[in-house]
Amino acid sequence: NLSANSTSNLKSHLLNNFLIFSGLNQYNNTVNSFGRILDLICSNLYTDNVFQTDSLVIQDPHHPALSVNVHLKNLSTKTLSACKEKYSYNFKKAHFQGLYDALLSTDWSFLQVCLDVNLACKVFYDKLYALFDKFVPKTPYCKRKFPAWFSSEVKFNIKRKTKYIKMYRRTRCENYYVLFKNLRKSIKLQIKSDYTLYVKSVEDSLTSDPKKFWSYTREKRGSSSIPRQMCYKDVTFIEPHHVVNAFSSYFSSVY
Repeated sequence: NLSANSTSNLKSHLLNNFLIFSGLNQYNNTVNSFGRILDLICSNLYTDNVFQTDSLVIQDPHHPALSVNVHLKNLSTKTLSACKEKYSYNFKKAHFQGLYDALLSTDWSFLQVCLDVNLACKVFYDKLYALFDKFVPKTPYCKRKFPAWFSSEVKFNIKRKTKYIKMYRRTRCENYYVLFKNLRKSIKLQIKSDYTLYVKSVEDSLTSDPKKFWSYTREKRGSSSIPRQMCYKDVTFIEPHHVVNAFSSYFSSVY
């Protein structure tokens, strides 16, 4: 109930500007015993029922007891099941001596008598992963939200940009849109710079750390599987084993 056009006092203008900047609305219309509103109920949630109610203590004539009903939207709870259920083995911290001894002492004779190759393969991997679980620590695996070349500064600014555009859509305050546009322009330049540095780092570490190169290719393609189609020496390969052999032929000529 504060008018931006009111000239009663400067505080009203300052408070009104603060509410607009913060994306808040004032919902209390209940006046006190002197016909004034001193208690403001500010929220960015929809509140349609604010009324005077019985007080638990002696009521202050300046501040009547109020009852407030707030409507909460169905908040979507982000489940962490995907992160909790997916793990990767951290072989850098594995107890290798214990793992080697366990592999030597494990009875693998079932591989010679099992006639079903699929069953033998399943039992083999069950035993192998059981040993991994015992001697190799696990680390939770969560899908990365941003490409590997995004710096922490870029990630932080992207979150800020998203926040500002949401605030602008909700309040229509031009200040938020200006902040959004400035950040958007800055982020584009930051991403370009980060990408250039990352590619150079991958190229420099190709011989010492080839995993970084393959991680980069997976990041660009969005998949770690074998490509459905590859071309090498003007020949197109479609079958997976042909693609693998083409890779082998290429890298054998390089190294």
